Amino acid sequence: MTRLIEDKDDTVNPEKIPDFNVAFFNLAEQLKLRDLKTHRIGALSRITGTVTRTSEVRPELVLGNFSCEVCWTEQDMCEQQFKYTEPAICKNPTCNNRKKWKINIDKCKFLDYQRVRVQENSNEIPAGSMPRSMVGVCVCVCVCVCVCV
Repeated sequence: MTRLIEDKDDTVNPEKIPDFNVAFFNLAEQLKLRDLKTHRIGALSRITGTVTRTSEVRPELVLGNFSCEVCWTEQDMCEQQFKYTEPAICKNPTCNNRKKWKINIDKCKFLDYQRVRVQENSNEIPAGSMPRSMVGVCVCVCVCVCVCV
């Protein structure tokens, strides 16, 4: 696998990196939406609920490719951190550009992205309570897919 990804100059070539998408179904422990607490952050959880709202499917920028508008050096593999992120500084040692960047859309990597609002099932709501809901994010192959059990 390493030989597939690396070039002769030991840099990662994004076109040669294979895409892997993993989805988990039927996890042993099934939680109610009301039972999700802070100690579950970072853990893989299975919940039940009713999808009440979805957003349209949008592209999300994952890896950006930018050109410095001062020296026109190309900056590749700029990882995005949940918001539009430009390179911090130009990699050309004679250029110290930190602000003027042009994005090269055709060389960037995008993934499908969709927001989903899930609400408690009516049989899980305690008497006199309002139903709780939460927003989740679906990416890649999970977009527009709902698993019914």
